[in-house]
Amino acid sequence: KLSPLIRHVNEICSSVSVSQARQHYFILLVVVTGEVQDMDSAINEIVKASRLPLSIVLVGVGSRDFSAERILDADDTRLRSSDGSGEVQERDNVQFVQYLSEKYDTATNEDLLAEDTLKEIPAQLIGWMAKRKIIPG
Repeated sequence: KLSPLIRHVNEICSSVSVSQARQHYFILLVVVTGEVQDMDSAINEIVKASRLPLSIVLVGVGSRDFSAERILDADDTRLRSSDGSGEVQERDNVQFVQYLSEKYDTATNEDLLAEDTLKEIPAQLIGWMAKRKIIPG
């Protein structure tokens, strides 16, 4: 299950004071091998995480169906909490990449895997800080 892990990291991020003088940002990397079993709970935790200094990177390994992880990526449509609050994801804070050996298994393509995996992080970090009037530095 994905939601307990995200909930735990949310608690850690919530306990850290972030300001212009004390800049902190976290990245949770999760390697997944199958479909998310607790989709509603995972969405609720991701929505909460969107207000925290946290990016979540999901890397799908294998040839399974990763359609749920693509939904969690929410590049086009913000996620909405199903816990009754109706809370909407503040920002895109999830990146999903499916590891495909035919795409990434040569030395040259290892850099491509890193690029695909991390490409949204700078914008997520800067967006989170800008909303809180923190200048990254």
